[in-house]
Parts: sequence; C-alpha cells; structure tokens
Amino acid sequence: MGLQMTDAINNSNPRSRLAKILPTSGSLFLASKHGDRVAHTFQPEFLKHLAIEYTRFGATSIALDARDPASDYLKDLASPFSPYFEIVDQSGKVDRRVNTFMAAILDEVPVTIPLGGYPYQANISIDINLSDAVVATAAALRKLLLGTEYKLQVDLDLSRTRAALLILDRELRSPAARLAASQISSVFDSYRSFDVATLTCISIDSAERVELFERLLDDSVYRELSEQGYYLGFVGRWRQALDGLQRFLERVVSPRRQALATVAAMPLSLATGGGIAAEDVAGLLPAHQDTYYPPIASFEQARLGAEAQFMRAETPKTPFSGQVVPMGPRFQNKEALVEAARKALGARLETFYTDDEQ
Repeated sequence: MGLQMTDAINNSNPRSRLAKILPTSGSLFLASKHGDRVAHTFQPEFLKHLAIEYTRFGATSIALDARDPASDYLKDLASPFSPYFEIVDQSGKVDRRVNTFMAAILDEVPVTIPLGGYPYQANISIDINLSDAVVATAAALRKLLLGTEYKLQVDLDLSRTRAALLILDRELRSPAARLAASQISSVFDSYRSFDVATLTCISIDSAERVELFERLLDDSVYRELSEQGYYLGFVGRWRQALDGLQRFLERVVSPRRQALATVAAMPLSLATGGGIAAEDVAGLLPAHQDTYYPPIASFEQARLGAEAQFMRAETPKTPFSGQVVPMGPRFQNKEALVEAARKALGARLETFYTDDEQ
C-alpha cells in the first residue's frame, strides 16, 4: 500500500472511523542546533521514532497538510511507515477557506504567509508581536479546519494559540477583523483540558519500535481504542469516547507488551459544546451536532523525546549543505520572500533554519 492522497472523506469506509492525527507542519524534520540557529533536516530514519508517539490517542495514520515540506519526501519514501501517512487538502479547499476567513485580519495587518506558514513577509512598521500573532492564528485556524474537514486529531499548543488571539483582541481595530478574531476565539474557548492516560513507548531500539507500531495497527483491541479516539471529536459523544479510550488502553498495554510500552498521563483538549452559539461560528464551522471539533494535544515534549531517542539509536545524516530557506525570521521585503519561495518550490526543502528561541 502506498502513500494515500486524500481530499474527500468516505464515511462508509470503516477506516474513516479510526483516529488519525495531523502533526505540526514541519515536525517530521529533525531539529539540531547550529550556533544560534536550529537546522531542521528531513531524516527518514527519524520516522520510526516519531510515528509511535502519535499513537498515544489511538491514531492509526498520520495526515500531512499538502503544504507541509515533508509531503514531497513521503510521496517517494520507501519506508515501513509510508503506508500510514496520507496527504490531505491536495485541492487547496481548506487553504482557500483559511484565506477567506482571515481576509479581514490580513487587510488590517498585511502579512504574506506562503509555504505552509514558515517564512512570512510583514512591513517593518508592524509590531512583530502582532504579526507573529496573526501568523500563529492563521496556522491554528488552518489546523482546526483541516481537523474538521478530515476528522483528525490535531497537534497544537492551545495555550500559545489563545495567547496569540488575546494579542489580536487587544490590537485589532476594524470591526470586521475583530469579528473574525472573535469567532476563531469562540471555537478555541469551547475546549476543555483533561489529563488522559495514553500509550507511551519506552523502548529506544529501532526494530522494537517498528515492531510495536506495526503490531498495534494490526491489533483488534487497538483499533477499538482508535475508534474511541475518533469519536472524541463529536460534542455529543466525547464523554463516552473518553471512557472507552481508557478502557481499551488498559487492554492494549498487556503484560506481554510492558517491556515496550506503558501508560502515562498527557493533557488532551476537547470541545465540550459549551459557549458556542450558531452565530459565533457562521462561515467558520457548520453549526450542527455532526460538526467534528478535532481533539487537540501538544506533542512537543513527545517529539523532543523521540528526537533524543533517535540521536542515541541512529546515525543522523549531515544537514543538507546546499541552498536552504531561512525560515523563522520574517522577511522585510518582497524580493527576499519571493526568492526564498522560489528556492523552496524549485527543489525539495531538505533543510530549513529557525532562530534558537532558548
């Protein structure tokens, strides 16, 4: 089975009722420090350490935004994990919805956000905290709508998203921009955080991680757990699904697997239905009971753990030394932005750089 390319959801397919996860864009790239910069390089062997982390809430496949730089690699990658990845929004349907809904905000704070939100252009006269907040809000909105459209769990730091929206609430002036930001806030404000027991891999041996990953996806009990993970996104079913997730998790982590995996608590945010009025989400999400509100969790710490395991167990390839796109710092002029985009789109984006935030 090859890499799946997805633009429509077929709910008659039993697999469509299993949990899938949308990682943070660029998260399949391994990060390594180089002075005051961080190089993010695509390392195929990293996938075996990272993929198992995304099974924590029952995911059976990993969805990548078509604008994620890693999607170009996964199309051709010969890996035991490649069948479990799929590329979503090939047609750009969600992308257009994000652009439409963000239009009023971008009219007031003109920021150009190409290439999945990595580099962006903003006039130097715009406060950098405001432009960063606009970019963060657009990225979070994109994840929300991708999660809703394709019924995905979403890797997102909700506290950072809310902090960005608070900046917009304080700084935006036009009624249309403020309304758009308010509607986005109303959806994210409906989420409540729960400490949920999750499946956690404790082995750093590459072969064992592959074995555990493949065994889980073929396990009927894990697929029952995955179905509960899927139903977490429906406002009317999240309570039962949360109970079911915990019940099946205890059966998945049986004594014969305890050398490879254990149970650990992790925060998970779910839309519980409170505070969302139909007028709040008009034009953003369908206001009916079947709307899918994607479960949200930050996998940042899990990803850092996977990176550490990879560095101990593998020999990473040297970061690409050819032309790279300096991601992270905003571009102050259109020419620099266009040149960066041209380089990235003209060849596979094997390495990109960000500023070290530590």
